[in-house]
Amino acid sequence: MKFTLNSKQFFDSVNSVASVVAKKTSRPILSNILFEIKDNKLAIVATDLDISAKAILNVQSESDTKFCLNTKNIHDILRELPNDEIEIEINESENLINLKCKNVEYSLLVVPTQDFPISSFNHNEDQKICISSELLKEIISKTSFAMSNDETRMFLNGIYFQEFNNKIRAVAIDGHRLALIDKSIVTMKGSDSLSKGIIIPRKGISELKKMSDSGELQNINISFNESFLIATNDEGKYLSIRLISREYPKYESVIPAKTNFSANFKRVDLYDAIKRIKILSNENTKGIKFSFRNNKIELRANNEAFGEAYETVDADYTGDELDMNLNAGYVLDTLSALEVGDISFEINNSLSPLVIKSQASPDFLGIIMPLRI
Repeated sequence: MKFTLNSKQFFDSVNSVASVVAKKTSRPILSNILFEIKDNKLAIVATDLDISAKAILNVQSESDTKFCLNTKNIHDILRELPNDEIEIEINESENLINLKCKNVEYSLLVVPTQDFPISSFNHNEDQKICISSELLKEIISKTSFAMSNDETRMFLNGIYFQEFNNKIRAVAIDGHRLALIDKSIVTMKGSDSLSKGIIIPRKGISELKKMSDSGELQNINISFNESFLIATNDEGKYLSIRLISREYPKYESVIPAKTNFSANFKRVDLYDAIKRIKILSNENTKGIKFSFRNNKIELRANNEAFGEAYETVDADYTGDELDMNLNAGYVLDTLSALEVGDISFEINNSLSPLVIKSQASPDFLGIIMPLRI
């Protein structure tokens, strides 16, 4: 049997699922991508058992079939082909698939499909939300930087989503900082799973970001059950993500009920100053001393091996004089996630959590715990 596809469309679809495939796996079949033609549609599926991805393309085929190909081989081949039509011929008797594009020809060995896991991409219609790709991308960008990298604390290696006051609340914490955002979405049915809260793992967050970052403004439908999240978009892309089955920490306990002092400043001014002062911060702690003084913030770094750095930034501050040691990288991460504009630091004392807010993003809240140096 034969069918034709545009090489760029084919590559884009394979590329959209290939990142799901694990680099190392004890099951060789998981190193492959499943291609299934049925009713003139080509489904392209990859999985690592925890996350599955599917893309669908329209094709004209005289019959239905399915086969597996090595992920790296087909991905690399399609990436290098010219943007033109590919003629694909499946030779089942010889277990081969032949690809022709202009003057290029490949014959690839087909992998049997019987051991390839079956993935479900069916929505739970009773627990479903619809969110714009732009909004989902914003939620992820303003929280994902605070996810933990500690593999011994798996429940922190993701973003916590919860229905909160008829909005979607997303939270990420790593034990040293917190990022939280509340957003209204297009449609949201009553969801038991979402009201209790779900944890989407880091790799799942990465795949959702890819789905939301396709360049076209579109709606993404997401549904939940106790174990999986299913996401689909208008371009024929599907995701199935196994959720982290642990209880999320009581993050509310680190958010101060009130703060006594506030410093307001232009984001770009402090961001650039921290980048400069960070050069001479301690290599291990990345600590910078923030001194809150009348209408300014003083920044200091001291590196015993290289020297000292000092800079002042204009700020609207009239509270008590306070000194606070902060991880410069954590502050930069938070400021990077926020738009250009005015930022406020809210504090109680030198050892209390630093609260970060943005006038341009009033639904965002950042928390950074001070260093004890």
